[in-house]
Amino acid sequence: LAQATRNIGLKLLVSRFRMPRPPKDVVQQEGNRCCADCGAREPRWASVNLGIFICEVCSGIHRNLGTHISQVRSVTLDDWKPEWVETMRRVGNMRAKAYYEHNVPESERFDGNVELAGGDRLDREMARVLERWIRAKYEERRYAPPGVVEPYRAKPGKRAALPDGGRSGKKSEPQKPPLMAAAAASAAAAWSSEWPVAAASGG
Repeated sequence: LAQATRNIGLKLLVSRFRMPRPPKDVVQQEGNRCCADCGAREPRWASVNLGIFICEVCSGIHRNLGTHISQVRSVTLDDWKPEWVETMRRVGNMRAKAYYEHNVPESERFDGNVELAGGDRLDREMARVLERWIRAKYEERRYAPPGVVEPYRAKPGKRAALPDGGRSGKKSEPQKPPLMAAAAASAAAAWSSEWPVAAASGG
């Protein structure tokens, strides 16, 4: 009993410990140096429960989703809990995109340029398109593969391929420019062995 009490006290102490910002190796992980939603460079915000780095513009939309979907924190201004760092390390932008954009048609993919639009001076129509894109990904999970748990819900250490062995029924897509093709290939590689399959009961 005494040992159990000490263990509980230690866990509480660790959970309260915070660090000034996420470790550099997490921030610089492949894919994390561009916004997970619009591609803007050097994002300085994060959805600490989804495990993704996002830009300032997209962070505002994530806040509007509600904390039950996305919990936004600053990379540079907020103190970070160890469990947030662990989530960011386990998921990250590449793995998250492989899941939330798994079946996205090219016609629905956001292809605007938030950086050139001027941050908080984002064109209204562009802002509406971006919000629809983000809500489709995380609120509706419109493009996620069926029968697979969300990346941040996956239990550490358990990995599995696509429920259909990689044959997700995706239609052939138009040839992508070299940079887009490379990003798509990296996302597919991240997907291939990462995601646990949900139980048939829906768990």
